[in-house]
Amino acid sequence: MRIVLLSWMIYSRRHHDLYTLPLRERGVRVDFYDCTPYFRPEGFRKIKLPESIDYDGVRLLHTREEIERALAELPEDAVVISLIPLENETLFLFRALRRAGARFGATMSKWRPNPYCDSLSGRNLDTPMKRLRTRYTSAKKLMRTLCRSPRVPSEWLGLPSADFIITNSRTEWESRYPIGPRTRYIRAHSTDYEIYRAWRESHRPPAPEAPRQRPLGVFLESASPVCADRMLTGKAGSGLTSEVYFPEVRAFLRRMEAECGVDLLVAAHPKAVYEGRLEHFQDWEIVQGATVDAVSRGDFVVVHTSNSVSFAVIMGKPVVFVTTDQLEEGKVGPYVHTHAEWLGKRVYNISRGEFPDLASELVVDRDQYQRYIDEFIKYDSEDRPYWDLVLDGLYDLYPELAPAGRRGAA
Repeated sequence: MRIVLLSWMIYSRRHHDLYTLPLRERGVRVDFYDCTPYFRPEGFRKIKLPESIDYDGVRLLHTREEIERALAELPEDAVVISLIPLENETLFLFRALRRAGARFGATMSKWRPNPYCDSLSGRNLDTPMKRLRTRYTSAKKLMRTLCRSPRVPSEWLGLPSADFIITNSRTEWESRYPIGPRTRYIRAHSTDYEIYRAWRESHRPPAPEAPRQRPLGVFLESASPVCADRMLTGKAGSGLTSEVYFPEVRAFLRRMEAECGVDLLVAAHPKAVYEGRLEHFQDWEIVQGATVDAVSRGDFVVVHTSNSVSFAVIMGKPVVFVTTDQLEEGKVGPYVHTHAEWLGKRVYNISRGEFPDLASELVVDRDQYQRYIDEFIKYDSEDRPYWDLVLDGLYDLYPELAPAGRRGAA
C-alpha cells in the first residue's frame, strides 16, 4: 500500500513525525502531494519554515494542470488521504479523484472545541442565518452543502463519496469532505493522544527529584502577533501586538508566582522560535519539543486555548484559562471561552486585572473531563498506535492491498 497525502500546507517536521515515519516503519510508502504553490502561492513564497525537512516523497504541484495530472497518474496501490477540504476552489480536485477512480478518504478529527458549532450553551457563532447565507445562496454553495451530507451520495452530483473518514469523536463536526451513505468511519484517537501514547510507552521514570517547595504551573504558550499559519493561508492576523500582549502576560505570570506561591515554566509552541516569541519569556524555564513531559511535571496548566490542553485532560491536571482584551477583540477570544466551557471553567481577563482564585481553579470535574475525552481526544477506539488502527481499517476496506500474510489469514 502507498498512502498519498493531499495537502495545502508546507511539509514540516510534524507531518514527517506523525505520518511519514510511523507509516514507513509499517512498510507503507508515503507520498506527499503539496498543492500549496497553487492554492496559496503568496504564502508559499513568504514562509520558509525552519522545521521544513527534505523528504524524497514530497511532490510540489504548482498549477491546476499539474494537480490533475498527478491524480490521473496515481500508482495502482495508492490510497489518497485528503487534508484539503471541499470548497468551491477545490471542486476540480475532487472531480479529478472521481475521474481517476481513486481510493480516497480523509481525516476528520476534532482537536478542541469550536465556538462555531460546539458551544454547550447553544450560543454558536455559526447561527441559522449565517448557515443559510453560507450554504444555500448560490448553486455552488448548495452543491457543496449536498456533497458534504452523509444522506446524499456525492456521486449524484458528480463527485466521489469518500470511501472512509478517520474520526476520533463521539459526535462529528459537519463534514468538510464529499461523503455519503457508503462512507465508512474508521475509529482512531486524536494525533495529540498518539503523541501522549508514544510518550507514555517510551517514558522512563526520571531520577528522584528533591521535593518541590512550591506547586509548579505550566504556561502553554500559544498566542502570537505573527502567525506563520495565518500568513500562509492569507487569513487576517491574530489582532495581537507585541507591545501590549507580551507585557500583559509577563505581568500576570509574575503576579501568579508572587501571590499564589507557585513556580511557573513555559511550554513553548513549536513555532515560537522562528516567530521570535521566546525572547519575551526569558525570566522562566522554557521547554520546547516536550510539552507532554512538561505537563506531566506540572501540578496545573495555564492557557488561552491550545490543542495541548488535551495532555492536561488525559493526565487529569487542572486548567486555568486566561484571556486579554486583544484576544477578546480578535478571532481567538471565542475559542478561549468555548474551550473553558467544556471543562467547566471560568475565563479570567488579565487586561482588566481579573485574577484566579487558585484553590478553586485546581479542582477537576472528572465527568467534564471524560466528556471532553470522548468528544475531542478518544472515543470507542482501542489503545493501540494510531496507524495500526487506521491501517487495520484500510486493509479491511481494501483487502487487495493488505500484506500477503494478512490476506491469507482473512
